[in-house]
Amino acid sequence: SDITLGDFWNPETIEPKEEFTRGATLVIVQSNKAKELVNLVKNEIYSKKIDYETAILHNGNGKREASLLIRADKRPPQREEFLRDAAKLDFRTLKKKYLQETMKEKAKEKLKPIFYKMGILEKIKKHIKSKGEG
Repeated sequence: SDITLGDFWNPETIEPKEEFTRGATLVIVQSNKAKELVNLVKNEIYSKKIDYETAILHNGNGKREASLLIRADKRPPQREEFLRDAAKLDFRTLKKKYLQETMKEKAKEKLKPIFYKMGILEKIKKHIKSKGEG
């Protein structure tokens, strides 16, 4: 591939930054095309160039052989079943089967019809739309 993206583990050990509290992304540039893409956004993001060996060690808890940049992770046991289901089920059904619903999603699902009947949903939509146009 031209570019590889993934989680970058323990970035604060390379450079302490407050921004890392939300995580960091490892970007491996593997072609001139990818380099051009990264150069297009470099002024919009914080970035630090590191060597490949450092990236390998940080994505393997300090152990080269444990790095997912060197070895593939184990396939989840449900992978084949998920792929079969993904080919035939709609997204909502697939999500319900494989992902746990958050409390926020449960509340939204229960409140949406109530808000709709009370006319609140339409008021919320209008409010959001007016904020977007202003």
